[in-house]
Amino acid sequence: MQRDGEGSPRLPKPEQLLAFREIVRAGGFHAAARRLGVAQPSVPARLKELEALLGVVLVERGGRRPHPTPEGRELLDYAERMLALGREAVERVGARDRPTGRVRLGLTAIPAVTWLPRLVARLERSHPGIRLEVVVEASDRLRALLRAGDLDIACLAGPLELPVVRVEPLGSVPMAWLAGPGLELPAGPLGLPELARVPLVTDTPGSHPHRLALEWFRSGGVEPSRHHACSSLPTRIRLAAPGLDVAMAPAAVACRELAAGSLRLLPTHPPLPGLDYVLAVAGEPPSPAVRAVAGLARRAMGEEPSWLGPAPAVSVGRDRM
Repeated sequence: MQRDGEGSPRLPKPEQLLAFREIVRAGGFHAAARRLGVAQPSVPARLKELEALLGVVLVERGGRRPHPTPEGRELLDYAERMLALGREAVERVGARDRPTGRVRLGLTAIPAVTWLPRLVARLERSHPGIRLEVVVEASDRLRALLRAGDLDIACLAGPLELPVVRVEPLGSVPMAWLAGPGLELPAGPLGLPELARVPLVTDTPGSHPHRLALEWFRSGGVEPSRHHACSSLPTRIRLAAPGLDVAMAPAAVACRELAAGSLRLLPTHPPLPGLDYVLAVAGEPPSPAVRAVAGLARRAMGEEPSWLGPAPAVSVGRDRM
């Protein structure tokens, strides 16, 4: 054990404890560097400093993945508590109105094209010291990133249950079938068999929107005959406008196209169900910067009610669509 000039044991530095913890959590030096947002060589260097300070080997380097030694497993609990105390000290004693640092935010395409710009604008005004890193992915991918500790906040389709992740139900995003005015369709509300014969485009297989569409059709005992997949929400909308197919998307993201008449909402019987969303905040407790971004995200959602509100009204009469 190394000691300072007064004979007291030298204490580990937070960056050394962080490097050690993330190596154990991520199972590798490269993955730990990505999660910490630092250059890869600095991670093993910090680990070596910590091992030299304590005089023990904390991580076995042999094998495919580094793993903690018995001493490393014992230290891990202390490291978690020391880091948590450090965050608490900064929160309670430091300048509470000026959180700083990196916040990794994960979103699906729906919040990314609705309330994210409001969040970024408000963050620039109120918390310029926070650096936002945004990842736009499908809900299943965001769930995996949360589980791996690679996200601090995520807005995704639920349900979701993960350790050390606080999950807040947000509500249901109204979903709709959108088509261009030139696509010939039967008059009136479309039943499941009628819509199943039309070329459709939803999200990629395995995604929540894709599963929702299939379950909706199968509730009526039918399967879509031409079901295309596209991971890009704006692209799905652009494919529907010229009459190439019928796209499943939230009506809130196509307000301009609907107002201009380049897209129309297709009434169906039964109506298409909504997509339930949650806000997930990782960390126990979350850092002041993470809490600040989560609060601003909730405000941005409240200022963009269309993304969780009712879909625009459509005519369900028998006139030709």
